[in-house]
Amino acid sequence: MLNDDQKARLRDRGVLHLPGFLPEAAFRPVRERVERVMLDEGHFDGTDWIVPAERPKWPNGGFAGKRIKKAKELRLLDTEDLRATIQDLLDGEDLFTFMDRPQPLFTLNNADEWFLPSTIWHVDLPRFAGCDEPGYQMFTFLAPVQPRCGGTLVVAGSHRVGNPSTGVLRSKRVKGVLKRYDTFADLLSAKSKNRERLLETSETVDGVEVQVVEFTGEPGDVWLMDMRLLHTLAPNPSPAPRLMVTQRYVRESAWQLLGELSRTEAAA
Repeated sequence: MLNDDQKARLRDRGVLHLPGFLPEAAFRPVRERVERVMLDEGHFDGTDWIVPAERPKWPNGGFAGKRIKKAKELRLLDTEDLRATIQDLLDGEDLFTFMDRPQPLFTLNNADEWFLPSTIWHVDLPRFAGCDEPGYQMFTFLAPVQPRCGGTLVVAGSHRVGNPSTGVLRSKRVKGVLKRYDTFADLLSAKSKNRERLLETSETVDGVEVQVVEFTGEPGDVWLMDMRLLHTLAPNPSPAPRLMVTQRYVRESAWQLLGELSRTEAAA
């Protein structure tokens, strides 16, 4: 379980790094399974990763075939301690997941150099009025991910900016609302010349401190992310692939709202 200070930081910033949270028994079998598949598919020679002869260009380069996505070993990452920790955050409500097992987030070498993107920023869960803390997304690592080597990028604090007072906001509308603020207009503009300042310093937007955070870490580390946070995929200039895994956990009341929204949209 998280202590009170960790809970407060997570709720304030929307992200929390938990080094060594998952035991080796959870991530090692997944890593070994992935290595066997990647060896068969020519991405790994048994010792080193193999850079593709025709390197993809960002944002392409994601890969994870059915043999990996359907691997039963992925379920080992969905530990009882992880679920209990998130359920404790969400007032003990039952948890629902988008997928029956965690999802691989793999990226091959797809850029000459790292940059902070202005595109593909999104949220993974609609923002419902009156539904604070609807759920958390877990990210973990199967191999070390160093800074500027493809780790997921998030805007810490963004979950507290632009939430609706009534109704619901989908991802596209969330970005439209956030663009009204100079900081986010800068981040989401291809013409911005100093976007990367947000990696080094925070800025205050509507009374909330926001800053771009890069998910880096070692196997077994976990990042928790409020699912209302703005985030995007990053380029990977490293010769090694970015090997991360994620799972999304939604509280029961938010899951019911999602179902109602889907039914309403289907009937429209």
